[in-house]
Amino acid sequence: MCHKPSRVVYHLPQELTDHVINFLADDAPALKACSLVCTSWSAKSTLLLFKTLSVAWGSIGRLVGGRDRVRNAVRHLHLGCESHYESERCCEHTIYHLPEGLKHRLAASWALENYQRCRLVSTGDLVEVISLFPRLKVATLYNLHLGDVVVSEITSTELQLQQLVLVNVWGIDAYPAVLARFLSSFKSIGYLKVFVDPYIAEPQVDDSDVPGLEGDVPLPEGTVSIPTISLNAPNAAMFRSLEQCYRPQDLTRLDVVMNISYLQWDVTLIRRFVEHSTALRELSLDLPFFSWDLYRWIYPERESEFYMPR
Repeated sequence: MCHKPSRVVYHLPQELTDHVINFLADDAPALKACSLVCTSWSAKSTLLLFKTLSVAWGSIGRLVGGRDRVRNAVRHLHLGCESHYESERCCEHTIYHLPEGLKHRLAASWALENYQRCRLVSTGDLVEVISLFPRLKVATLYNLHLGDVVVSEITSTELQLQQLVLVNVWGIDAYPAVLARFLSSFKSIGYLKVFVDPYIAEPQVDDSDVPGLEGDVPLPEGTVSIPTISLNAPNAAMFRSLEQCYRPQDLTRLDVVMNISYLQWDVTLIRRFVEHSTALRELSLDLPFFSWDLYRWIYPERESEFYMPR
């Protein structure tokens, strides 16, 4: 296949498409060339061609429903992106545009008005989508409201990721264990990065008329190994969620950047989390306030970076 096809091929038979894809070299030029003729291929094959895959929330059900054999090339998965352009911004602290809401399939028995008003997905769906790609290294989730997530049973998994990035996780105050349930589905996450885009307002979700929602659920503690955690603008519920699922003996580095809106925080929460992490070797705190108690506790006993206004 040439690097730049001279014309687009339409209505290519699916059997021939799959046969050709199986012989493609796993390199950027070949995959880039394929992107120019994707309009002729079925959704399943099209979505599973590239090293970087962007999936809108509404496409989760389609990925779960159809397991294609052509998925080994995908290394980076972006859930919640409407386009590849947005997925390129996944590691920026400022994301100026995110897709509107969550659009998930509901049970067939639900009324149409509930389908239009609610946008639910289960923790099992999220895990199953990620597990579709055996060579996946990095997964990024955008704009996930935990009030829209139904807790489902997840069997024991051996899923491992080099990096998991969560951009704008809403509703964690009300549903800390829902996030913990999702994180506990992994055997290990090399680097967990959670941050909030300050330019995006938290969506308002009315849970009172949403059937099937479960709030906080009990969870066995210490199930997932996370050596490095980076938290940008976390709240107290985020730490409670992590305490439910992470293995404290495996955490070696913690980076925390606090938001000005949490000035009333009790610093003992950070201290408790750090003390609980017995293997912690590197600690970086960037706080919008100065705490003598926290300062005296950290120095000189711990080797850490500590940023607070003097």
